[in-house]
Amino acid sequence: MYKFIWKIQIDRKFTEQEFINFWRETSTILQKYKGAAGTIIHKVEGEERTYMAIASWQTKADRDAMQADTDSGDSELAKRWQKYPKNSEWGKTEFIGRIEEIDNVKPENIRKFWKK
Repeated sequence: MYKFIWKIQIDRKFTEQEFINFWRETSTILQKYKGAAGTIIHKVEGEERTYMAIASWQTKADRDAMQADTDSGDSELAKRWQKYPKNSEWGKTEFIGRIEEIDNVKPENIRKFWKK
């Protein structure tokens, strides 16, 4: 699983709810691409009007294919997505990085660990 992380500080000319609505609408489009595995937005504690967005993809190749398509604007999904402003238009945007998930421990997985 690959995750892509951005930090976005919303400009005062927008409400935070406007940004959240934008994120939800554009994410809904991107989640229709092959390999999309969800996206989450977090409010950063102690940093006013600041959010972290984390998008998950099954593979880096899936994410790269989505990026190539949205950049070219050829598909119907890309055309829908391109109608929206980009993250950088909402305020200060920083790409934090791309990370690969190696493993996880979740409550639903604990029993299988203890049975070994």
